[in-house]
Amino acid sequence: MSTTKTLEPVKTENTISKELAKVNVSDKLIAELRTRLDLTITDVNDKKGYQAVDAARKECKQWRVLVTNTCKLGREEAVRIQKEWIAKEKEIGGQIEAIEDELAARTKVIDDEKARIAAEELQRRNELIKSRVDQLIKSGCSFDGLVYTVGLLEPTPMQGIAEVAEDVFASRIAMYKEEADRIEAELQAARDEAERIAKEIEQAERDRIAAEQKKMDEERAELERLRKEQERIANEQKVRENKIEAESKELQKKMVNARSAELSGLGMRFNGEEHVYEDIEVNAFDLEASTNSAWAKIIEKVSAEICDRRAMAAEKAERIAREQKEAEEKRHLQEIEDAKEAVRLENIEAERKAKEQYEAEQLEIARAELLRPDREKLLAFSNSLNDLKYPELSTDSSLQLLADVKSLVAKIQKHIHTKTKELQPSMSKAA
Repeated sequence: MSTTKTLEPVKTENTISKELAKVNVSDKLIAELRTRLDLTITDVNDKKGYQAVDAARKECKQWRVLVTNTCKLGREEAVRIQKEWIAKEKEIGGQIEAIEDELAARTKVIDDEKARIAAEELQRRNELIKSRVDQLIKSGCSFDGLVYTVGLLEPTPMQGIAEVAEDVFASRIAMYKEEADRIEAELQAARDEAERIAKEIEQAERDRIAAEQKKMDEERAELERLRKEQERIANEQKVRENKIEAESKELQKKMVNARSAELSGLGMRFNGEEHVYEDIEVNAFDLEASTNSAWAKIIEKVSAEICDRRAMAAEKAERIAREQKEAEEKRHLQEIEDAKEAVRLENIEAERKAKEQYEAEQLEIARAELLRPDREKLLAFSNSLNDLKYPELSTDSSLQLLADVKSLVAKIQKHIHTKTKELQPSMSKAA
């Protein structure tokens, strides 16, 4: 039975408009009041304009108060009716709700009982499944995720295990146990046979080992004799290698010292890691590992760059000298003396450090020899950068940019030289 009824809304728009019209409030009044917005006040000295706007504001306020009072009076009846509707809703709705709650309580009793019966049935079924699974496992069955079985006997699916008749299930348990016992007996017989064969094999192995041990003792004596002979030969070879290594170290030391002196002669100083002149650098790897032809190119390039730098410095010094000739000459002479002393001290320090580092660096010669082909290729690529042709420029900014480019090329070469020095041979090649 339908319990919903829609009430027709009371049309109040016309009624409200009529009540407001009784006090002369209408759209015409609003339009007239909007004309007051045309009033303006030019500035703080415009008293007439201020009085006209203030009078219009007060007029609007009077009309607004009249509208407010009229509407309050009109909605008092509506508020009274609303309160009566709410009171009736609570009165009748409360009575119906009490009946509804009683009926709901009666259905809940039945629903709860149904749920209890279903829960007991589910528990009984789960206990039956658990009991049957335990019996299957104890009878020797294995489970593959879908069925339980022993050997090649008919399997028992896990799905629907609780629906199998009790006598049928008991028959299967007895069949599974009998088959499991038979399989176990066969396995035990196989284990016994395997143990017997293992003992025979073990005895045969002992006899073979004894015979081999005797043969090994004889061979061991012969090997010991050969080892001593090889040791004698190895010692003689080591003496020869040590002599060659000492001669190689001496030659390498002379070459490094000669090259270091050559760089020092160009005005480069050794900072403990590499020879530098401003941003021009020659690292220890170039000094030690470069071939004579590669070294000649390095010296040619470094000498040219140093000459360029010195020429640029001389040109700049000459320009400054025109302004401060006497002071610059005095400073320049002192710089020359300081540079000579610094070169002398750096040469002494370079020779001392080269001597200290020599033995440690020679330990890397053998490893470097293994990597020499790849290193030579990388160094050849680096040295090929020495053949770059740079343009002849005239302005200071262009010359500075060219100097930056040369510095970047030098850093690339330095990076190649540094990383080739860090190369490690692969395990297979090292072996």
